[in-house]
Amino acid sequence: PNADGEEPKRVVFAHTWREVAVVFAVGALCTAVAFGPKLLFRGESHHKHKEPEEERPGLVNWERLQETGTTCLSMTAAWCVFFGSRWSVAVSGTVGEDTTLLAIVLAFTLSIVSFASIWLLDKLHDSNADDEVVQEMVRKLVGQVGIIIGFGWEQCFDGAV
Repeated sequence: PNADGEEPKRVVFAHTWREVAVVFAVGALCTAVAFGPKLLFRGESHHKHKEPEEERPGLVNWERLQETGTTCLSMTAAWCVFFGSRWSVAVSGTVGEDTTLLAIVLAFTLSIVSFASIWLLDKLHDSNADDEVVQEMVRKLVGQVGIIIGFGWEQCFDGAV
């Protein structure tokens, strides 16, 4: 895609199901790498005796680095889900070769699936009220899903104008 996230029409409808699967797998891998370590090591507390940042000049702020990495991986996963979904609709042949109709169908489909995902994530959030790591992960995943919805509607409106 170019800087605006657009692909030439001939490319949009030329993807294969294998490419769709690969881009979804990359998105799933990014999500697992972003949230897996925190879930696996949530019982270990490395920050009990945390010194103030002023007293540790020259050291790396690992929490900030981890947060930045999680954000980058989440954005990458969101783009992968968006393009995997777009390619899925295009490859299925349900919209012919009409890019505007593709954008509309994609935006509605992503919205419906995303709202259902947010509902399920909310249930997970509520059932793990005592687990701060799960609470944080769910909040970030909901943000990731919101970004996907925004990508879909932005492309839809951009294509319509």
